[in-house]
Amino acid sequence: MKISMWTAFLVEETPENAIATLAECGYRYAEFSDEHGKILMDQPDPLYAADEFARFTADHGIALEQGHLHLTADIAHPDPATRRAFLDFLKKELEVYERIGVRAAVLHCGGKAVFTGEMTPEAAETLNVESLSTLCRSIAGSRIRIAIENLSRLTQSAADLLRIIAKVDRPELGICLDTGHLNLVQGDPAAFIDQAGDKLIALHIADNLGNADHHMFPCGRGSVNWIAFMRKLKSSSYRGLFNFEVPGERNCPTPAIRKLKLKYALELGRLMFDIV
Repeated sequence: MKISMWTAFLVEETPENAIATLAECGYRYAEFSDEHGKILMDQPDPLYAADEFARFTADHGIALEQGHLHLTADIAHPDPATRRAFLDFLKKELEVYERIGVRAAVLHCGGKAVFTGEMTPEAAETLNVESLSTLCRSIAGSRIRIAIENLSRLTQSAADLLRIIAKVDRPELGICLDTGHLNLVQGDPAAFIDQAGDKLIALHIADNLGNADHHMFPCGRGSVNWIAFMRKLKSSSYRGLFNFEVPGERNCPTPAIRKLKLKYALELGRLMFDIV
């Protein structure tokens, strides 16, 4: 398995410094974070910046096979102009991410207006399907795919995501399982893997206590059933990154402690494959 850390563990660093630190700590894979993605997107020529960054990551032996797209892009925004602007940004971001080697681009489905009463869940799903169809068409023929992520609201389960994928009916669309989000809705991670099947193309590995998204390391105080999860993952067809997304572990008062935590996570990931 390809053990990975999402680059925003080092969010205060430039993308280049984050990659250099991960390489120093022994990583060969990483998920490119939304925060670092914005830095590339803000460059005068994002595609040129992406090509330069791709060379930098290759020189440091890091493969960015997974990336998180714009976190606050609401692809089911009720205003057509606003929704179109989000989609235009995401199309360019997908092009940038493809240039740096991302193969699974994680995206949240939209629908914030559902929680203000401005939109029904059914209407939000319709807009999500339309927007995802547009985005999938924009990457047709490329090597990148979109992985829609389970959330603690709206798209909570594998069934929710599979229903959207079936409606979009495009090969460019898959699933990202976030173990922390699933734990918040008392979901079964092993069952999720079974249900997602070959649509599972990305992972966010994190734990929590079941009452808030603490984003902790696995195998600690959290309540995710890691033994059942690892048993099912190892027997599945999944071959993507085993990617830690653990902002709850970022409280590191010195760079030395931060690097020690990074090395711990790498060894933890290796050992987790031996617990079953």
